[in-house]
Amino acid sequence: IMEEVKKEGGGMDMCQAIREMVEDGRKEGRRLGEEEGRRLGEKEGRRLGEQRLRLLMTYMCDAGESDMIIKVVKDEELLQEMYRKYQIEE
Repeated sequence: IMEEVKKEGGGMDMCQAIREMVEDGRKEGRRLGEEEGRRLGEKEGRRLGEQRLRLLMTYMCDAGESDMIIKVVKDEELLQEMYRKYQIEE
């Protein structure tokens, strides 16, 4: 029977063909999972970044520094300094 399968399968036995199909399926599943994970990771990162910035803006307004918000948002070093000043974790 295996000889017939090998002949019909172009020299490849059926078990090997099934193993390759399963492995291809796993690779595709991993690739799709990684893409989905990256997309969700980016989305979650954006959400957390926005939440962190809103918290900083709230603290600055409460401290009477609302006039500095635009300047802080445009300057990455100043922004990081303000996060440290108000002890806002990443």
